[in-house]
Amino acid sequence: MNNSTDIPSELNLVRNQLIDIAFGRSTDFPKDEDIEELVYCLERGNDIFENSLWVYPFLEFFFSDIALKEDVNFDTKLTDEARIKFIRQKMEDDIGQETFTLELKNKNNEVAYLGGWGESQGMIGFSWTFHGCYKSPEVFEADIQADKFLCKGHELHLLSDDELLSLWDKTSQ
Repeated sequence: MNNSTDIPSELNLVRNQLIDIAFGRSTDFPKDEDIEELVYCLERGNDIFENSLWVYPFLEFFFSDIALKEDVNFDTKLTDEARIKFIRQKMEDDIGQETFTLELKNKNNEVAYLGGWGESQGMIGFSWTFHGCYKSPEVFEADIQADKFLCKGHELHLLSDDELLSLWDKTSQ
């Protein structure tokens, strides 16, 4: 499905621009709406979440007293017990999203992988966040794993209370 003859010519330009980024020939990331069109065109019939991870890209905010204070459901003193209850509830609320890599191939048989995460919005489709374009899915995974909060969700669930508290930002008390 990634052949240049299989997608509209304007999407060929977007795909080629992304491949250029992966190979270091460009740093100009296309507009998100253009990338979305390309993804929708290429993902039909393909399960782009087949080898996905469950990630928490915005979880760092929730490891803060600011987030706890702003949450209307937690009208309590800022204690370690309240912090643990708060973050465990946030993890149960499925604030994560699935990562994806989508293979892109140009007419020169260069292959790159668009990486990001998507969240199902039910009947209206997916909400996409594009992280970058890479030479391999492994390079994408290493890139997102470099951020301690872009980790597999089940790993956070396995952390002890003390380990979760060690990630907490208490500077905003």
